[in-house]
Amino acid sequence: MNDRIVAEAYRDQGVAPKMITMAEKMIGQYAQETQRPQVVTAEVSQVTVLLWLLNQGYKPEAPQDEERITRLLSGDPSLTIASAPGDEQEIEKRQWFIFEKSVLYDAHG
Repeated sequence: MNDRIVAEAYRDQGVAPKMITMAEKMIGQYAQETQRPQVVTAEVSQVTVLLWLLNQGYKPEAPQDEERITRLLSGDPSLTIASAPGDEQEIEKRQWFIFEKSVLYDAHG
C-alpha cells in the first residue's frame, strides 16, 4: 500500500482495520506453518495513521523512532508541519511532512 491516497468519501469506513486484520491472520498462519517468527512493520508519515497503529498495539521499531513519536505527540515546539512547495492544492492529495524547525528554516533561509 505504498503512496496510497484515499478519497475523502471513502475514509473512516473501516477498510484499514479489515486489511490489517486480514494481513495479521495471513502472516500468523505463515509463521505457524514455517515455524519462523514474522515481523510486521509500517513506515508511516500520516499522524492519523500513526495514532491508529499505536492504538492497535503496534510499537516503534527502534528507540529513536519511539523518541520521535514522543516528541511529536507531546507537541514539541521545535517541530513544524509543512507541505512541499508547489504541492497540489487538493487537500486529500497534499503531502504534509514533519520537520525540525531549525533544519527546515536553515534549508530555506
